[in-house]
Amino acid sequence: MERQLLLISFILLAICFNSCISISSLETARVVDPKQFAVGVGTGIPNYSFTRDNEEIKVLGMVSEVSWRYGLVEQLDIGLNLKLVGLLGMDIKYQYYGDSQSRFAAAAGFEAGYFFIPSTEYNDANTFETAIPLFFSYHPTEKLGVYLNPKYIYRKYGSIESTSFIGAVGGFRFGGKRAAFIEYAFLYNGSSDWSNQRQFNIGIARDIR
Repeated sequence: MERQLLLISFILLAICFNSCISISSLETARVVDPKQFAVGVGTGIPNYSFTRDNEEIKVLGMVSEVSWRYGLVEQLDIGLNLKLVGLLGMDIKYQYYGDSQSRFAAAAGFEAGYFFIPSTEYNDANTFETAIPLFFSYHPTEKLGVYLNPKYIYRKYGSIESTSFIGAVGGFRFGGKRAAFIEYAFLYNGSSDWSNQRQFNIGIARDIR
């Protein structure tokens, strides 16, 4: 299964279009068991626009990602995420309510990431991002999870600008140790230069809760 996930991730990275913003979760509030690894791949369709030189530029494409998670101790895990166009992100998540068997689960985390946006107009297009996510999920059966993950994001676009987003990712997890995800994300932005962000995501995972 791990080899299949790795192969699928390379295929997705090869066929997807360039996109500089990705919003995804592809996980419930449950964490990975201690000393266990988990891996997942996914793809999303972002939909947003931004204004540059009084011109509105609309973006609609696809973006891929590969993620790894590791359980540090009970109720705490860390993650590494690699997305198209060179986004590298790391995060930590603490499950403060429930366990791997409870119907309800809740967690909080912290994320940090970096990616480079190719540009011929700006000398510094390095982008830094930090986020504070919350996770809430309900698991009515062993192979079904429903989740809503609110998130606050702060992005600094090199020497260009900075902006903040607030919103949530909601979705479903189907399966046991091997699972599929389907979700929709929405982030609000009050800036006159950036629109609200929308993204539809799907993914598969091995032991990502």
